[in-house]
Amino acid sequence: VDQRGAPRPLDGDGVGAVDVCDVGSVEALPCVAPWVADRQLAGKVISTTEVFEACYTITAGPDFVVEGPAGLAVLKTREAIILRNGFTVESGATFQAIRDPTAGSGMTLP
Repeated sequence: VDQRGAPRPLDGDGVGAVDVCDVGSVEALPCVAPWVADRQLAGKVISTTEVFEACYTITAGPDFVVEGPAGLAVLKTREAIILRNGFTVESGATFQAIRDPTAGSGMTLP
């Protein structure tokens, strides 16, 4: 198991077989999200629930608006979330930033 208690090896080389550990203290998960690297969010108005997921960095703004009362924007990534000028969460709306080592992998680890 790795330092989190997850079983090893996982599919360390991304070929669909559980046979190789990757380098490092934990297994690296493949990126299967629609946005393989970074995700740029600009000029978008969120008035319902939307989840944006990327393997690396999500940058939100300018003119990214979460409007209330039903607006919920969830930004989920393995690495970083950058909020630029013009990122707005209006009264009654909700914004969540989640750093998750499994984001974009399509997998859930214990």
